[in-house]
Amino acid sequence: MKVLSLGLLILLLTIIPGASSQPLEGSSWLHPAYDQSNSGFSPQTVINRNNINSLELKWIFQVPGFFGEIAGEAEEFGFEIPHVPTGLQTVPLIVNGIVYIASDFNSVFAIRAGTKELIWRFTPPIGTFGEKPWWNRVFAQHAIDYQEGKIWMLASDCTIYGLEPSSGEVLVTIPDTCKDIPGNTGVYFGSFAPLLYENLLITRPSGGAASTGERGFIAAYDADSGDLVWRFYTIPPTGGDLEWDSHDGNKGNINPFPGDWGESDFIGGGSVWSLIALDEESGTIYFPTTAPLTDIDAALRPGPNLYTSSIIALDASTGEMKWYHSIVPHDINFHESRWSIILADVNIQGLMRKAVIAGAKTNFVYVLDAETGDPLYEPVRIGPPSVNAINDNAGNDADFFASARPLVRKQVCPGFTGGIDAAPAFAHQTIYVVTQTFCTSFIEEDGHPYKGRLVEIIHHVAGPGFLDSFHPGNSSLFAIDASNGRIKWVFEIPDRQQYGAVTTSGGIVFVPSRTGVVYALDEENGELLRKWDFGGLGGAGVSIGATARGEMMLFIASGGAGEFGTRTTGILAAFGLGSGSIRIPSEGNGTIDANGQPIGVMSFIAFGIAGIAVVLAVVITYRRRSTRKGSH
Repeated sequence: MKVLSLGLLILLLTIIPGASSQPLEGSSWLHPAYDQSNSGFSPQTVINRNNINSLELKWIFQVPGFFGEIAGEAEEFGFEIPHVPTGLQTVPLIVNGIVYIASDFNSVFAIRAGTKELIWRFTPPIGTFGEKPWWNRVFAQHAIDYQEGKIWMLASDCTIYGLEPSSGEVLVTIPDTCKDIPGNTGVYFGSFAPLLYENLLITRPSGGAASTGERGFIAAYDADSGDLVWRFYTIPPTGGDLEWDSHDGNKGNINPFPGDWGESDFIGGGSVWSLIALDEESGTIYFPTTAPLTDIDAALRPGPNLYTSSIIALDASTGEMKWYHSIVPHDINFHESRWSIILADVNIQGLMRKAVIAGAKTNFVYVLDAETGDPLYEPVRIGPPSVNAINDNAGNDADFFASARPLVRKQVCPGFTGGIDAAPAFAHQTIYVVTQTFCTSFIEEDGHPYKGRLVEIIHHVAGPGFLDSFHPGNSSLFAIDASNGRIKWVFEIPDRQQYGAVTTSGGIVFVPSRTGVVYALDEENGELLRKWDFGGLGGAGVSIGATARGEMMLFIASGGAGEFGTRTTGILAAFGLGSGSIRIPSEGNGTIDANGQPIGVMSFIAFGIAGIAVVLAVVITYRRRSTRKGSH
């Protein structure tokens, strides 16, 4: 019997699946949209469509107000800030059981995922930002990132910081990347973390919503020395450049237009207000650009105004353009693409094609060949019919001399804050994208200060005071078959959805609304599985990751001010499953333990054998004792 029990124990050790000692897939969320392709999809299956309603609130972390260095002393942020804070707009990162978020006050917080314990926080010296003439006086953070063992952020003054994940110690500082930009007479602010490719930190500032006259650019710095390696400009310098399109203009979908942009000193726009997608295999980066300066009469900037309101591919090592695709030539309605661009392998008629996927405020979804920039099929039109959407998806048929002046006091739908104005997601050959229905208009104003003078502007406006048929807006989530562009299902949302990223995992699509409601939908059919109402701005997407003990949790950032909201700093809420095993019959995985490890058939056999071995060991011990007692 002793030999038998020993053999059973040896067998037990050999057949227990080795997967139980391996890290759980999807236990970390390292990048704003999960991966550097910006898919917004985590492959984890512990939290899934079958147990979403079993999630319990574990903790809430209240984001504090500003606490950092002001004039060299640490004190609470007690003065009026120049920009209304919008709470949390960064998707939470989860690395080695620690959650990282950044507030609009430029503070990065490291929080223990299992307990909400604050480990550290870092804030740059924001009290000094006002001394920098290129700063747009905007405090905002839209994305932090984890790359090569560091937490990265781009502070509002355009300084790059690389932070040690466990302590918050500053390991890398590249200051003032928006300073002294040739040909620029506008202002910038930083809000998206840089992208690390090989030894290059690729960074870009946000502009002033195309109303401050900034010269859009994207740049690469040596991560060790901090030296500028290359800089790519998206628009010509102030004053114009009549040869602007001559170098790269033939690399896209627009015919040559001599004298593009003209010679106006009102030139501005084209900043990169988005995540960047990276193809490490080809060394290519992909990103969209924002609209040209829209507040000044567009008739003063004749031409397609390359390379604004476009999708662009660059060589990551050199900054050389590979291709561009203009989505709105001579944009007068602020109908660019923002927030995210996705690199995906798409099955087109049985062949896998590497594709670039982007949604735009035009309500068109583009699926482009990643190598050439050519559409793999016609752009997918979603949402309600457009009104006065001049030049949307017009290509060479656009009116290159159009002005917004005829649209004063008229409805423009989608307006300048919609349709698609949030990051989409991609999973299982499906694109998940939200459009919001929100119309706006224009008014004319005299005596507006701009670049040191008083000028007439044609300004975007929204609200019942400007539109007779004003509607507060709603939104719709579309599931699109990426192989052919056909709509699979639609989920209607009663409120607007803007900024908050769509994410998907475990067969669930998560989407936040601007009123603080987070919807969890079945990936297959759009059925509502669950929703949470936090009552604050839904300005960031959700994420999923594991605590240090291996417990998978769902993290939701919420809070802040919308256009008509009140100021809050926001909260981070964590949800987890209860202890014990959870049945997942539809997934065919049998049972998973409380830490999310699968317990398959072989595991049950192993545990059964272990039980038999324990019983046999007890029996053997009992018989030995009985024998010894009987011998006395």
